[in-house]
Parts: sequence; structure tokens; C-alpha cells
Amino acid sequence: MEPMRIPALDRVLTVRTRVVALVVAVAMAATTSWPARGQDAGASWTSAAPMPTARSELQAAVVNGVAYLPGGLGPDRALETFEAYDPERDRWHSLPPLPRPVHHAGVTAAEGRVFVTGGYADLSFVPGVLAWAYDPSLRTWTRLPDLPAPRAGHGLVALDGVLHVVGGIGRTSQAVWRFDLETERWIEPGPPIPTVREHLAAVAADGRIWAIGGRWPGEGDFGTVETYDPATGRWEAAASLPTARSGLTAAVRAGRIHVLGGEALRGDRTFVEHEVYDPAVGAWRRASPLEPGRHGLASAVVNGRLYVIGGATRAGSATFGSLTGAVSVWAAP
Repeated sequence: MEPMRIPALDRVLTVRTRVVALVVAVAMAATTSWPARGQDAGASWTSAAPMPTARSELQAAVVNGVAYLPGGLGPDRALETFEAYDPERDRWHSLPPLPRPVHHAGVTAAEGRVFVTGGYADLSFVPGVLAWAYDPSLRTWTRLPDLPAPRAGHGLVALDGVLHVVGGIGRTSQAVWRFDLETERWIEPGPPIPTVREHLAAVAADGRIWAIGGRWPGEGDFGTVETYDPATGRWEAAASLPTARSGLTAAVRAGRIHVLGGEALRGDRTFVEHEVYDPAVGAWRRASPLEPGRHGLASAVVNGRLYVIGGATRAGSATFGSLTGAVSVWAAP
């Protein structure tokens, strides 16, 4: 869904003029596709037990082989719903709800816990600062220090003992906030993301953070892919996503980045595209599409199987009437 525009953010738009040429050049140099192999060979879609609560604008995190899905957007409000999926038993479980309802939050897992940051608490689409951690072994939520500034529609990535808040919308959208898991404190921000955007996907792969797709008010959808290497402290452009989109999801399976679904900022359109990037090759290829198309969906990889969960089959204001709890599974036979 498209949030309310925040005029104060317009000043950051000029940063794109400094990276467009580099992004285009990299994309043109990496258009050669690569064949499916290994775990990808012969993979196809099947269905699993649906999520009990149909919802959109959520993300998933995996701890000990279980996928956890907190919050999301319901038919008429933000949700505090918290459900977990056990792929081994193909069974869902209801868990202690979030302390506050939230949608468009950042979600990830690290050190055996599930982390939730920012997001929108209601339909006013005002970004929030709250952060929480859930411990599955204790079945309890713990309040963490607030984000340094409000953020929603962002990615949350765990890498090298640090949580990274990547992209999103708020007063300081270009800043990459960092949370140290050992001290449980926000530390000095990382280098700013070159292309400010929200409704993006962000994952860790090949020892780096990948920021994929997204959009910005007034500019439309992006196929931009940028990667951050903590070893060098630098962002670099990577081969562009073949299908520009936002409200998408991404997950890493067998070292390759799977990008699925999404929506178009303008128009009631969702995407079926399933595109896969191999960091070792530096190129994208198309995989079997996700039918029907969805946006605001979540994804998780457990035991080599890719699970795509929830979302909405229609975009914009039609989101509320097209929520789904569908679970699609992509794996080799």
C-alpha cells in the first residue's frame, strides 16, 4: 500500500542523480542469465497449510526451523497477531501477541530471537520508533531501545552481530541505523544507502547486505539493487532487478537471492515475477512465477524449501479486500 507522503523527505531525492549512471552500467553488464542447477533444478510450486490470519504488509523470520510472522495489515486495521509455522509438521501455532499492533515493520531473526522494528501502528501511516524482541524459548516479548528516528516500510537485516535498518520512510530515510546485539544499544549509523527508497526487500547474502527494488513517492518503482559490504564499509551497485517493483519479498536459498511478487506504485497491479540472483555469477534469471501475484507478502527458507506467505492479490485500496493467508512452497521434488 502507498503511505502518506512526507514532504520533508523531498530533499533526499537528489542523491539519485549521483548513482543512476553507475546502476545502469552495472545492469547492462550483467544481463546474461544462468541455468538452474543444484537445488533449483526441477523445482516447482506446491501449497502448504494456509496462515490462519490472512494479512498483508508483514515479514517473516526463522528460528530453529520455525517461521515467525508478527503483525501485518488486516481488513480494517493494524494487527498484533503473532503466528508461527512449523514446516516439518505443516502446522500453524498462535503465539503471545505483539505488545502493540503494527504493519510495514522490519522483521528478522538473530541469536535465537525474533526482532521487530518501526512500522505503522494504525491507518494514519505515521512511521514509528518502537522495537521489540521475542524469545521463543521463553514465549515473551521484550521492549528494546527505540529507533533513533521513525521508520516504516524498511528492511531489517542481521549481519555480524548487528541489526541493520535499511531503507524505508521517515525523517531520515537514507540513514542506516545499526543495533548492536551484544550491548543491545543503537550504535553509530552505517554509511547511508545511496538510493533512498521504501517498500524494498533487504537480505544478507555472500557476507553482504542487499537492498532490492522498492519505490519513492512521486518517482515510481525501482529495479535498483545496491549491496553493502561491512568489510569495506562501502555501498556498491549490483545488477538491477529485471522487473522493477515494490512491496516485494526476498529470501536466500542455497546462496542465491529469490525475489518474488510485489506491486506497482501506480495502478492496481500485483506481480507474479520470481527472479533469482546468483552473487557468484553476478546475474539474474527468471524462475517459475508465483500465481496469483501478491504484494506485501513474506518469505522464509527452511531446510532448502522456499515458503511464500500471505500478502494481498490486489494493490492500493483494493488490498483490504484481497488479503490472503496462502502459503506457496518452491522446492525440488
